[in-house]
Amino acid sequence: MKVNIVMLLLPLMLMNNTVSNYNYNSRKNSLLYFKGSTNLFSITLSDVDAAADKLAPTNKIYTYKEAIALRKELSYKLTLNPTSLELNWALMRFYTAAPNFVGGCTAIALQYAGYIFDINQYIGCMAYEYVYTRRKEYDKAELWYTHSTNLSLPQDMVWKEIYYDKTVPKNIKITGNFNNWRYQPMYESESGIYERKIMMRKCDKCIFKLLIDYKNPDTPTKENYTINLNND
Repeated sequence: MKVNIVMLLLPLMLMNNTVSNYNYNSRKNSLLYFKGSTNLFSITLSDVDAAADKLAPTNKIYTYKEAIALRKELSYKLTLNPTSLELNWALMRFYTAAPNFVGGCTAIALQYAGYIFDINQYIGCMAYEYVYTRRKEYDKAELWYTHSTNLSLPQDMVWKEIYYDKTVPKNIKITGNFNNWRYQPMYESESGIYERKIMMRKCDKCIFKLLIDYKNPDTPTKENYTINLNND
């Protein structure tokens, strides 16, 4: 059963984090551009996150000097190519996750989320959700997720809706080839069903995995469910 997602109005104070001073033609140095994704509106979250991984791998442990050097390098590259989604995304992730003593700051991360939103609204919503989730401001994270579900579909993109309506869990996260295998939250509807609506390209084999933590301590935690979806 599908549950209608209620449209929430974004507060003006959140929307004011976006900027509009970009030169949309400065993409020649973009990894995504060289991959053939010349349409900024048809780029997926998986594309952006994977490209950002090449610039700033998340599986690497950085020394103090390496972290400072990485931040400076990414910032410099962005001055040369301000509309690069992967550079903005990499810096958003850096400022979200890095400790304060190497420059980490979630307030700055939100600024980069705003820059991303001005380039691609869907990826921007995912950036805001990412930062607010890390800040444990879950209401704001859900607000931006909900906004993403009401955006218009670009050409060659589809919506996929994932539902979980079994034992009521403490929380559910979803990962798959739609987001470069990063975990993202699912949200509980008024009817008690957990769901996530995903914008992605059409694919022959869409793979999703759910990570489930149950409220009941007698049940196993972190159970994995894998779902294969073909295009409708």
